[in-house]
Amino acid sequence: MTVETKPFYFEGNDIGVLLIHGLTGSPVEMHPMGEYLAQRGFTVLGVQLAGHGRTPEAMATTGWRDWVASAREGLERLCTEREQVYVVGYSAGGVITLHLASRFSMAGAVLLATPVYFSDWRQGLVPFAKFFIRYFRRDGVESADPAVREKMAPDPFRELLSLLAV
Repeated sequence: MTVETKPFYFEGNDIGVLLIHGLTGSPVEMHPMGEYLAQRGFTVLGVQLAGHGRTPEAMATTGWRDWVASAREGLERLCTEREQVYVVGYSAGGVITLHLASRFSMAGAVLLATPVYFSDWRQGLVPFAKFFIRYFRRDGVESADPAVREKMAPDPFRELLSLLAV
């Protein structure tokens, strides 16, 4: 059985609901909620964040700005089609929802299991590491060589921490 990881859209009334999945997830996480809301008449769009739902290599080519852009496109689509738009974000999708809510008009936001801080103080230092470690790969090797830097993948967790710091 193949699990569908692509975005989904359910046509409904003039109230739109944007669903944003979590870090390293896909729209499949939000599909049951989307079906539930659609059965109650809402127009529902479940977006797929850039690089998610594919391969680790695809995920490694994106960062938080790309994820926010994916969600923003979905929000803009619904805002042009519907009178009211609510945004529901799960986990890191909730962080993205807060980011969007601080910049765009929406009828409301619902956050599900959304981290707003991390309890280990050392995790808070990750966004600042870029000031001390110029280029860093997951295997711990640092490099100033542009050819090596180009192959270095962003760490999704580090990207989430950077988004929390915005």
